[in-house]
Amino acid sequence: MTSPPPDNMTSSPVNITSPPLNATSAPPLTTMSPPGNVTSPPANGTSVQPVITTGAPATTAAPSAESRIMLEFRLQQDFIPQLENKSSQEFQTLASKVVTSLNEVYRNIFGIIFLRALINSFSQGSVVVDAELLFNNATSVPGSSDVENALVNAPSNSSFSLPLNVSSVVATRVTTSTAAPISVPTMPVSSAASTAAPTMALTATGASTAAPTMAPTATAASTAPAVMTTVTTATNPASTDPPTSSEGTLGLQFSLDQTFTPDLAISSSTAFTTLAATVVEAINVIGNRLYGTSFVRSIVNSFQSGSVVVNMTLVFNNGNSVPSASTATSQFSTELSSSSLNVIPGSVSAQSTSSASSSPPRPTMGTLAVFSLTLLAVAQRLIEL
Repeated sequence: MTSPPPDNMTSSPVNITSPPLNATSAPPLTTMSPPGNVTSPPANGTSVQPVITTGAPATTAAPSAESRIMLEFRLQQDFIPQLENKSSQEFQTLASKVVTSLNEVYRNIFGIIFLRALINSFSQGSVVVDAELLFNNATSVPGSSDVENALVNAPSNSSFSLPLNVSSVVATRVTTSTAAPISVPTMPVSSAASTAAPTMALTATGASTAAPTMAPTATAASTAPAVMTTVTTATNPASTDPPTSSEGTLGLQFSLDQTFTPDLAISSSTAFTTLAATVVEAINVIGNRLYGTSFVRSIVNSFQSGSVVVNMTLVFNNGNSVPSASTATSQFSTELSSSSLNVIPGSVSAQSTSSASSSPPRPTMGTLAVFSLTLLAVAQRLIEL
């Protein structure tokens, strides 16, 4: 038969000679920037170079200075030189133990507004702990007295295992100062990096075959002024106002094991004010722990030689809240024996204010006149004899 062969016997498959449909289409986005083409020139010299940013993990901003509380206290244990080295096993072990205890204490008290505790250093005497407490923000930071009291009361919980010297706890709020900003030199920024990085776009005719350059990531220096931070106390200095007529008072005397210097007898001297502030701070912590809100404040009246004799007045809410002199003597003797004031054992004595001022009465003008007349009468009588 002479019938022609089927049509598909001699015709080529359509897709054998046809170019692939995607031959001129843009390559996949993930292959646009191979490492080897980082320095290849752009296709259009006048166009802004597209920038591809790497997927660096997001970082959480460090807590601001205002959201921190500096915390210092002493542990009643022997100091070893290895604790000065942050990379030592001894430092790491003790730091972990202290952080765990602090986190438990302050999370129980302040809840979610408390973030975590940090250890800055350990120093000698016995072991002085320099730590920081981080809170959510500046408005969530509690008062320093609340922070101190929370740690002072922690040993009453059986789960608290630190050998804490409760009279050594000092909390300090960190605040920013208004000092002039520090000028920061800026590094030159290329024009390509100074503009907003355009997103990768495809033209209507297809993407450019030139590989885009990678934008430098570390050339844009921050021009924001630096802020200088200083450490200041979160609360005002302890009040040393004289007691009012409605408040109750109790005298307290004890001796410090340190050398007396003449300037300690001058209430306006630097030595007096410095030592008085240290003593008042320690006594206020003890008074608040012993008597709670009934205790108001303490006042240093004078320092005397032998070694350094401290004469104080303890102020209470009213006369009914004043403890007896014998009870206060026993309580303060116990508390001061473990304090940082180096009190000489057996030197603590409390006195009621009525008996504390037992000096003899000063003579008045009337008594002097009567005494003079008596002398004249005696002299006259002797003359007559």
